[in-house]
Amino acid sequence: MDEFYHRMKLEQVKKREKEDKDLGITPPKMQDLTIRELEVFKLFKDKLTQKEIGDKLGIAQQRVAQIMKNIVKKGQFPKESSKTR
Repeated sequence: MDEFYHRMKLEQVKKREKEDKDLGITPPKMQDLTIRELEVFKLFKDKLTQKEIGDKLGIAQQRVAQIMKNIVKKGQFPKESSKTR
């Protein structure tokens, strides 16, 4: 069971890495992002809109947009990505 579970997790990780590479997303460096930035980054990677992210985290959509700009400045995903959703 453990071996099967680990194989499935590895496949999921590889799939996510390929999707990220296709989107031009570099994995976040934990030490470079705040906890809130990591939360927003994860939800963005799950294809949530800025409004959906704000609703889920209980913050304004404008705050989500600002956090995404901060993430872009830190080089975590392409600039056009933060504007498209």
